Amino acid sequence: MHVGGRGMEAVNVRRARWSPFQMVCIVLFGAFAVAMVVGAVVSAVYSESMRHRGVEVEATVTADSEQAKGGYCDVRFADVAGTVWDVHLDSSCGVSVGHEVSVVYDPQNPDDVDFSKNLDAGNIVATSAFFVFLGLVFGAVSVWSLRASRERFGDINRRWRRWRAPDHRPTSHRRDQ
Repeated sequence: MHVGGRGMEAVNVRRARWSPFQMVCIVLFGAFAVAMVVGAVVSAVYSESMRHRGVEVEATVTADSEQAKGGYCDVRFADVAGTVWDVHLDSSCGVSVGHEVSVVYDPQNPDDVDFSKNLDAGNIVATSAFFVFLGLVFGAVSVWSLRASRERFGDINRRWRRWRAPDHRPTSHRRDQ
């Protein structure tokens, strides 16, 4: 659609188009937001089910990274049947080797272990709320960048005429008239 009048240059009024880089950024922020919310929900459901079906036992710390980068903790515990399990956890125990920590394990799969302090209802809610909040922030950034780019680049698109190939049709059929 062309807008113009006598003595005015025809202006192309089209919707703003986003560059491929802008679209990639918008899609990535949106996807990250969705992933954060889905991850928070899945984590909360897993933690809640582990809290209800799991068995809490005292485990002896056999190795600990002592808060080092890439923390880990190895624990040894006996399940209800008396079988001894050595399990590797992906976070530091926060205590020295030889001390005991409270862990919860899944009776169907004793290798599935987590610290009982991580399965506290308040901790589950707080962690899930934090990740949902992060997801909402990334979603808001995605929407904001979409709107900001439309306002900023839409103005440029309205002011600059798009280049057109030369029209070799007879003058009576040209589109500029």
